[in-house]
Amino acid sequence: MFGVTHYLQPIGFGPLLRSHCYYVLRRPVHYLTTLCKMLSPFHHRCKDRMRSLMHFGEGIVLARQMELDGVTHLHSHYASQPTSVARVVHLLTGIPYSFSAHAHDIWADRLLLREKLREVRFVACCSVCGQTELIKQGNPADAPKVHLIYHGVDVRRFIPPQGNERRADLILAVGRLEDVKGFHHLVEACQHLREQQVRFECRIVGEGDQRARLTALIDHFQLGEWVHLAGAVTQERLLAHYHEAALCTMPCVASADGRHDGIPNVFLEAMATALPVVTTPTGGIPELIVNGENGFLVPPASPKELAEKLKDLLRDASLRKSVGAAARETICARFDNRETIGPLIELFRNEASLEPCPAEASSNITVLGIQAERY
Repeated sequence: MFGVTHYLQPIGFGPLLRSHCYYVLRRPVHYLTTLCKMLSPFHHRCKDRMRSLMHFGEGIVLARQMELDGVTHLHSHYASQPTSVARVVHLLTGIPYSFSAHAHDIWADRLLLREKLREVRFVACCSVCGQTELIKQGNPADAPKVHLIYHGVDVRRFIPPQGNERRADLILAVGRLEDVKGFHHLVEACQHLREQQVRFECRIVGEGDQRARLTALIDHFQLGEWVHLAGAVTQERLLAHYHEAALCTMPCVASADGRHDGIPNVFLEAMATALPVVTTPTGGIPELIVNGENGFLVPPASPKELAEKLKDLLRDASLRKSVGAAARETICARFDNRETIGPLIELFRNEASLEPCPAEASSNITVLGIQAERY
């Protein structure tokens, strides 16, 4: 089975006009009913209604392509924007759909979430806490549709370093530069480490809207020699950072609007390379990390406690080695992507009538998502 990648955006004026004219002329009732169902339900913010109108416009173009391709099921990643577009296709054509839910789309961006939960064939959720929240957001009758399927990682690619690549003083942090990652608390923790004359370098890999804030904080504490914002890197280059580091940290917090992480994929990758992780018991993280066994949990928004745990690990090579080995064992046992993919395949087989097809044939399932991020 193989797939073909199509990019919905940018949408040219010609395809947009042709698709809308096609459904206005051929299925005017379905067209107007779909528009009404996208705009009439409750929206939490005024701009969300405008977003739904834009999703309607995009969905009409996608619906035409799906019918031309003979698609029989549509699966989208993230319950918000991509699933809104998938919903338009479903309402207009009757093609069934499903979606995967992750983090911000569960706790913060709940765009038409109740309606989507009522209509979909199934939902794949990557943490127990996310699954629980989704069930609360929907009707009780929709609860059986919400399935727990953990993300996996390629444990054959993310492996421990083979030589002496690790630096005993390097703290690695990887993630988008946004408030829920807690990197501002990490910078403050680094100030405490410097005050205690701990030898370290902190490398923060990623980009985001908090870069200016973090730069100002680094300058405020005069930490330019110790804390470095490395910018975005590709997945291909990220492995070298994991192999070089002594430990990995991301002191996650919940934001004011309720956003927080589920189980960050960064931790799966770092732990697979036998890196000890220091983080907080936020979101689904306690489903992955058992404090003191395969990683460490400190209270959220507690730079001093974070600094103490980082100091303990930086000064104790045997602790780093034992916890890192337990971390690797956890990932291999529970998060090997060769195993975690099985339940998702079963969902498609049972709920979307997906059958294995020969290598020369294309799938009749379309996956709708967003471009993969760079860290």
